[in-house]
Amino acid sequence: MAKDKPNGAADGHTVQAKMVIFLYNRLFDPIVQATFWHYITPILAATQPNLQLHVISYEHPTNPMTTTQRESLMRWQAQGLGWTALRWHPGTGLRPKLTDLLNGIVALGRLRTQGYTHCIAFCSIAGCYAYLASALFRYKLMLYSYEPHSEYAVDNHMWSRGLMFKIVNRLEHASAHFANVIISGTAAMEHRLKNEWRVSADYYKIPCVVDDKKFHYSPDAGLNTKRKLGIPETAYVLLYAGK
Repeated sequence: MAKDKPNGAADGHTVQAKMVIFLYNRLFDPIVQATFWHYITPILAATQPNLQLHVISYEHPTNPMTTTQRESLMRWQAQGLGWTALRWHPGTGLRPKLTDLLNGIVALGRLRTQGYTHCIAFCSIAGCYAYLASALFRYKLMLYSYEPHSEYAVDNHMWSRGLMFKIVNRLEHASAHFANVIISGTAAMEHRLKNEWRVSADYYKIPCVVDDKKFHYSPDAGLNTKRKLGIPETAYVLLYAGK
């Protein structure tokens, strides 16, 4: 766990807001690194940052950081990033999830006493946890890469429509109605939230889990990839450039 270094304080710069980044993932989970940190690193690198950032992540001993990742973390911390590392408890039952939830709420409560007023949660499960803490501690909440994970889990036969689904689905609805800002990747999600769920949060449609440059077709790259994978040059190939 690392303590915060006030962004710009030594240079006399004023921090306008203190924001918690809440991840129910490892700090270096590939899905987090895909696009999310592309938005965060320029803020840390700014000569006069107006945000002080503290990230909460859930780590697991079986996935330790590499040397390169530790170097990146040290660079971010030198730029003012605070970090709280919680332990992730594996399992799909209620007990490990409730343990993770309690630990997350305690961490958010501690940061609230340090002057943090805004929380941005990455993906829907983190959003559910952050919603409960935000309602309790009066954070302003932003949901990033929002999608109803409970519905996804049922569609993919990961969950039944049992107790876990009902709890998470209810929290996903509640978090969307509580949030000040929701960010997701499609106009369809905007239509659903605004017109069907009647959510009042500001909605922004930006790439959440894709590299949009992958959608620019390159004949040479396509041919080289086919050759590497042993795919006939005349075969049609669909590339899904998402998660």
